[in-house]
Amino acid sequence: MSSRPLVRNRSLVVSLSLLLVASLATAVRAQPLADRVPADTLIYVGWLGYDAKSPGFAGSHLEAVMQAAEFKKLVDETLPGLLAKVAKKDANADQVITLAKPIVMPMLKHPTAIFVAKPVLAKNQQPMPKGGIICQAGPDAEAMNAQIQKLLADGPPDLQQMVKLSRQGDTVAVTIGYEAGLPAGGGLSASAAFKSIEAHTVKNSSLMVYVDVEALTATVEQAIDLYAEAEEPRAYWPKIRDAIGLKSVKRFVWSSGFDGKEWMDHLFLSAPEPRTGLVALADPTPVSEAALKSIPMTATLAGASKFDVAKLIAGVKKAVVEVEPGMAREIERAFGEASKAIGMDIEKDLLATLGDEWVYYVDPMTGGRGLGGIVMLNRLKDAAKAEAAFGKLETLVNDELKKNIREEDVEIKFRTTKSGGTTIHYLGTPLVSPAWAIKDGHLLIGLFPQMVAGAADQIGATKSILDNPSFQAVRTRLGVANASEVVFMDLPKTAPDSYATWVAISRLVNFSDVLGVPAPAMLLPPLNKLMPHLTPAGSVTWTDKDGIHVKAISSFPGATILASDPLGGMQMMAPMMMGVAMPAMQKAREQAGNVKSMSNLRQIALAAIIYANEKNGALPNSMAELVVAGDLSSDVLISPSSGKLSPKFDDKKELGRWAEENADYIWVGKGLNVNKAGPDVVIAHERLGMSPNGRVNVAFADGHVEQMFEDDLADRLKKAQK
Repeated sequence: MSSRPLVRNRSLVVSLSLLLVASLATAVRAQPLADRVPADTLIYVGWLGYDAKSPGFAGSHLEAVMQAAEFKKLVDETLPGLLAKVAKKDANADQVITLAKPIVMPMLKHPTAIFVAKPVLAKNQQPMPKGGIICQAGPDAEAMNAQIQKLLADGPPDLQQMVKLSRQGDTVAVTIGYEAGLPAGGGLSASAAFKSIEAHTVKNSSLMVYVDVEALTATVEQAIDLYAEAEEPRAYWPKIRDAIGLKSVKRFVWSSGFDGKEWMDHLFLSAPEPRTGLVALADPTPVSEAALKSIPMTATLAGASKFDVAKLIAGVKKAVVEVEPGMAREIERAFGEASKAIGMDIEKDLLATLGDEWVYYVDPMTGGRGLGGIVMLNRLKDAAKAEAAFGKLETLVNDELKKNIREEDVEIKFRTTKSGGTTIHYLGTPLVSPAWAIKDGHLLIGLFPQMVAGAADQIGATKSILDNPSFQAVRTRLGVANASEVVFMDLPKTAPDSYATWVAISRLVNFSDVLGVPAPAMLLPPLNKLMPHLTPAGSVTWTDKDGIHVKAISSFPGATILASDPLGGMQMMAPMMMGVAMPAMQKAREQAGNVKSMSNLRQIALAAIIYANEKNGALPNSMAELVVAGDLSSDVLISPSSGKLSPKFDDKKELGRWAEENADYIWVGKGLNVNKAGPDVVIAHERLGMSPNGRVNVAFADGHVEQMFEDDLADRLKKAQK
């Protein structure tokens, strides 16, 4: 039997998969073909392609940068060369590349749209998906159409019946769920739903992603109603929908395109008032001028936003409980355990003290130009209470560090210093010293005490970012006065510092040189040719009666990577590693201690069962009696969690008397008969309050040991007494 059909089918699947992945991955440049996409489309992604003459491309910063760089060589020479190398070494890869190339390349080059339409749903019938890919392939249309036709002809009958290929002039369409290609009639661009969001998109956009959330939600509900056999999905879906607030959401759109010489992005979530669920947490109030005034005038990277941590936590808790009411107790228990661990109420004593305005910035005059100099500020609601809370957290960290560092003459802890009357707390570690302070109602956080000191001096300064002409120009360009979040990047000032690092990163493409395929020598243009085309960038987020908006402006797509040096963040690795390592060390220690404690309880339970076998099933009346009869050592009676040392007794009765009052395990098997007690009857357990996570190890009448929550154990013991 020939294996050719199998190879063809496998190649078909791989090719179509590659086609889809490449399509989604290249959706970076799109309202094109929206008139050809069906009006009932739920999800639409469209782009113009890199060969298209996008409106605004001529004379743009992007055009100038692409002319100065060698990006075209990468696409036209290096990538095809690498594919040829791969194909030469691997026959299967050669077949896949040969099949896919005439399809994928036109989609990269020319206007293309991918869409998912409303499926056909009917009772007692399998749902029929509907969707497709449309490419206005121009001179490549004939070859693309022929290649897809060949793939379908080689495919199984089911695929041929489901997938339809159609061509109209230079446009090729591959569809699923349509009898004869794309349906006639008005397209998506003519639908009322699509028209309702056009005012919130970039004019003449080169890229567009559109989701009809309202229709998608209705489709999910219809599918659950028709196909869900169990009651659980029917019961849970409305809860999940309402907890998220999906009924508030109508549509989502992200569009990008040229705005003058620059590149504009606009995201819009259509969620008209009144909003519900998590969507209602979007804050419509703008960032205050006072918050912006805390940013130095010379900052090159800055942001300010409204973000109420306490409100978010409360909203998420409410949403979870609405979906699963039984989780309420677990959530409160988790917060209770965390509060117990740090010695204060997390929500009332910590989160409630934080304000809803957050600011961050990198300022050459405060902490230098790299990300290591970043500073964060919060305008506190209650500065005195916040200082007390952070002081408790600091003490907790110091205690944990002391427990985990066993080496002599090594001490890591938070220390304090003074700068201009401000007390600065900092972690005494080499390389990086995370620091915090509170001044004039502001919480200041930085990676070094110097940054916190500089930020403290900025508070109340006469000049701020509001006096920076570049910041004001970006703000005016975006045209939003009531933004709840503002981001600013002064690219002309940051690019010279980060340029060398990004050149080094761009050189990674030159691995192809080693393989004998020449790569572009200058994928990024020389700095002197790049600088004239860099302008300050920024974005704003705001919420109004129509929904949630994000608008951003930059010199060209990807320009904002030049806002910071990626290697500048390497100095942040030390505290991050410590932050990961310390909890991991503590967790490992707790787990090791828990294993030992469970082993102790198993030995206690085994000794009790042996005792009972000699007493017609009767268990001992006390821990003292068990210790004496069972010949248990003092080591078995001490849990690692208590930190106590094992006492030494020459007399077993003396050890038994000590165990009755001081052992870390409590005997509750008095009066029980092991032959009558069930496997879920508790006979011994750890003392309560020993574990920081609110759990306790428990031994049962059949000898097994497991962990329980303390209140669950208390409930079980109460029931046993009745």
